[in-house]
Amino acid sequence: MSAETRAKQKNLRSQLDANKLKMQQISDKLVAEKRGLTEDETTEMRNLRNANQQLAVQLDILETPDYEPVQERADREQATAEILVAMRSNRGLPDKYAYLRATEDPNCMIIPTSDQEADRIVARAAGDIQTLNSVTPIVPITMHDIIGPLSHLLIYDKVGLRMQNGIEGQWNFPVVSGVEATFLGENVEVTDSKLDFSKITPEPKRYSISIPVSNLAMIQATGLRSIVITSISTGVANLINKITFSTSQVGQAATFPTGPFVGAASINAAAKTFSFAEAVALKYSVIGKGVLGAEFGCYVCTPETYAELATTPRDAGSGLMILQDGKIDGTPVFYTTDFDADKLGFGIFSYDVCGFFGQQRLGFDSTSKEAMKRDMTWFVLNGHMDLKALRQEAFAYIKKKTT
Repeated sequence: MSAETRAKQKNLRSQLDANKLKMQQISDKLVAEKRGLTEDETTEMRNLRNANQQLAVQLDILETPDYEPVQERADREQATAEILVAMRSNRGLPDKYAYLRATEDPNCMIIPTSDQEADRIVARAAGDIQTLNSVTPIVPITMHDIIGPLSHLLIYDKVGLRMQNGIEGQWNFPVVSGVEATFLGENVEVTDSKLDFSKITPEPKRYSISIPVSNLAMIQATGLRSIVITSISTGVANLINKITFSTSQVGQAATFPTGPFVGAASINAAAKTFSFAEAVALKYSVIGKGVLGAEFGCYVCTPETYAELATTPRDAGSGLMILQDGKIDGTPVFYTTDFDADKLGFGIFSYDVCGFFGQQRLGFDSTSKEAMKRDMTWFVLNGHMDLKALRQEAFAYIKKKTT
């Protein structure tokens, strides 16, 4: 939120308070004189109420999280370009954006987790920085800017995986299971039902993305913010998709998160092609384990398997295919090149979570041998995230017969 917006909020609240005070004064006068409103007082009270309604609407618009004045968007575009060009020129962050410097590396820019955290950073800077003439109340990039376009690049946006950013400490995804009711005789004491809060501890793992930008683009600066955010989003999306839809561990488990299909129940198909019965049985193998939310589950496969299922008849006479109108037995099917070609998976992805921890940091490299030879600047994002399946039994797959 910009300083201009905060000033508008303060002004509107002051007007509201002044109007309420006038209305209270009229009310106190009526009580003291034991009488009703005069015609002039009635008109004044009506005008004050109307004014307050208009002020309240304006305040509501300003306080809506998605509100962002056009001028602020322009300022953010300009601020991003100014910061990135300064970083590329080895000048580091300009002093007026000093509140975005990472403490461990003053040449790195902090990317706050949210607009709210950005406001807190700016507010602290306004009180802490005494040597600057002014503090520019602009935070050019937040994780919200990245997470927004990121979700549109991921197949898991379709399948329902949950994402949070700015996590501190533990996950904010409690899982409750194993609660049952029972019948008892009269006066028989009921025993406590077992509440199984799955204790799934996040293990934040460092991830890093290198974003190459041509020095010509740096000189022109137009659209620089879009280039960087799009590059970050695409890189993170590709990484998460790869992990989420791999049936084997990607990289070393100590360094890489583990996807939900790693260690999931595996069923062997009877032939080199899947049958309709096997595909339906896969879904109900998960439902049969008592996992809630199966109606939100979906199938996943490669584009090749998708095409195969869409052209393979269910039976000899119905004329229907296994995959009909993008669904198998009424359940959506999504495809991704990150899944295995010989497998068909089913999952309830609301039990799969992705969390970003703390602040992300953006640095740069414009002086290395590779950067100089290619006339490029590499912006490097570093952060911490983890992906985990809250319930492993919510995922399963069938595998084609190989021989």
